Order: sequence, then C-alpha cells, then structure tokens
Amino acid sequence: MATPLRDLAPRYDVKGGSPRTPSGGVPVREYEQYVSNGNGVWKAIATGLGGLVIGLLLAWFTAYSGKGVTLKEMQEYVDKYSPVLPKDQALQTAQIGELRGKQERIADRLSSLENNEKVDEKEVTEFKTEQRKNNDLVATYIDEQRKAKK
Repeated sequence: MATPLRDLAPRYDVKGGSPRTPSGGVPVREYEQYVSNGNGVWKAIATGLGGLVIGLLLAWFTAYSGKGVTLKEMQEYVDKYSPVLPKDQALQTAQIGELRGKQERIADRLSSLENNEKVDEKEVTEFKTEQRKNNDLVATYIDEQRKAKK
C-alpha cells in the first residue's frame, strides 16, 4: 500500500527540539523517491476528478428534480422578511411622484425666468439706445444755447 501524498516520516531534532536548532527537514533523496513513485499523485488526481464528476452529477439531478424555490414562495419570503414593507413602498412611490412634480414645476419656472431674462435684456438695450438719443438731444440743445449767448 502506497503512503498518501505528504505523509513522509517525521524527523525529530537530535538535540531535543531547541528552538535555536534548525530542523533537518526531509532529505532530498527521500523526497525524490516519494515523488518518483507516481502512484500517490495519480491517485490524488483520480480522486479529485471522481469527486468533481460526482458533484456535477449531484448538481445536475438536483437542478432537474423540480425541487426549488417557486416565484410565489420567493415573493412570500420577500413580503415577509423584506426591510421595506409594501405600505412603505406605496409611501415611497407617492413621495417620488411629489418630487417629480416639484422638479417639473421648478423646470417650468426656470424656463419662464430664462424667457423673462431675454425680454428684460432686450428692453434694457432699447432703454440704453433711447437714453443715448435723449442725451444727444440734450447735448445739442445745450450747445445751441451756448452759441446763442455768444
């Protein structure tokens, strides 16, 4: 019978296990003999593959056995254990609707303010041109008055 992988004979310290004494480790010759005997490695690979195949078959039969969580059971679980209760969901939906309405009103007011700003800018430029004309008229009137006095 072959020894399992990593089951080499333990080596003990001759001096009684002093922490300052380094361990001798496993001699390279014994390690090479253990590794060269490939039966242990092949057994480990075969065991791993066998376990994988059995696990896959078990998963396949479980998946197709029809045993699982139905949508109704899942919804009941969510309704029972969910931190957000249905009445809270209704309240949140109402709050979301209020916030959307407020957002739309704010957008409408902002657009009307932008339109008013454009109109006001136009009126200000018209007022500036009128004031310049009036200032020009006053300046010509004052010049004419000075010329008349001379």
